[in-house]
Amino acid sequence: MPEAKGKSRALNPIVAGASLDMCNNDIPEAPAVRDKRDYRGVRLIGQEKSELRFVDCHFRELALERCHFRKIHLERCVIDSVQLIACNISELTLDGCEISGVVVKNSEINQCMIQAGALAKSGLHNSFVEGLTLNQVQVQELQLETLKLSHWVAVNSSVHALTLEKSTLSDASWYNCSLADSQYVESEIYRQAMSNCRLSDCHYVQVKGSHFVWNDCQLTGMTLAGLPLNGASLIGSTLNGCNLARSNLSNAVLTRATLNDCVLSQTDMTFCQAESATFNRCDLRQAGLQNARLNGVSFTSTAMTGGNFSGADLRSARLTDGSFHDVACRDGVRLHQVQGEGWSSAAPEPLLLHIDSWYQLNQPGVPEAVLPSLPRPAGGGSRYV
Repeated sequence: MPEAKGKSRALNPIVAGASLDMCNNDIPEAPAVRDKRDYRGVRLIGQEKSELRFVDCHFRELALERCHFRKIHLERCVIDSVQLIACNISELTLDGCEISGVVVKNSEINQCMIQAGALAKSGLHNSFVEGLTLNQVQVQELQLETLKLSHWVAVNSSVHALTLEKSTLSDASWYNCSLADSQYVESEIYRQAMSNCRLSDCHYVQVKGSHFVWNDCQLTGMTLAGLPLNGASLIGSTLNGCNLARSNLSNAVLTRATLNDCVLSQTDMTFCQAESATFNRCDLRQAGLQNARLNGVSFTSTAMTGGNFSGADLRSARLTDGSFHDVACRDGVRLHQVQGEGWSSAAPEPLLLHIDSWYQLNQPGVPEAVLPSLPRPAGGGSRYV
């Protein structure tokens, strides 16, 4: 190595073209370790660096332009005020790092993992990202603009003030995360799957796409109005004060979901599945629920004026007020064993009455003498026909 390497480890300042302690084309067989170094005021142009490991290092006020980095590992580093312009980065790992003020423009990133750290006040603009993983990361103010992001994974992370604008997001997976005060604007989202997540004050505005999943999630104050949510899944989720007006929820699955104070007016819910779902104080005016599967659903203080329930299956539903009478008397509506005030005169289905009676006397399976706690089937016969 040149004699200059033996001098001060701190590069402050370094003229354009500095090489982060690596000679050109110096690619070791094992990652070269840089330990507890301070890189400040560095500017690199057109450099290629591979297989480097930085531990407990500080990077401040860096400008990297048209550089190519491959297999770079940063561990417990502090990264502040870094700009990457027209760079190509692959196999980048940041473990336990504190990242702030990073701006990426016109770049390509392939396989980046950030774990057990913090990311704040950063942004990616007009770039292509193939594979971004967040694991146990605290994110504060992340802006993604005019971005093509493929394969996003977030696990056990907290994200606050995320903005996705004029971008395309594909194959996004979230598990056990919290997402708050965020917005998706004029973007396309395909195959977004969230499980066991908590979302609050998140807004989807002028968003296109398909295959949305929020299973076992808690959604509060969400704006999902006018979205293409056909076939979406919200199994076991709780929605509080969410706006889904004029959305397309046809063929959506809301089994065991609970919706409190939600707006679903003029929503297309044809052929949706909402077995054992609960609607409390919701707005379903002029909603289309033709041929919807609403077995065991519960409606409480829910406005339904102008709703269309033609062909809907409401067997064993629980209707706690009389506002449903005007819209339920449609052709083909199944009201067998409907419960609630004013519904005692609802015509039952004779075949299902016979099936219920038979099962009360001839419950299949292990005899009760062997399993005394085995429950008998509930009325309605919906599980058998």
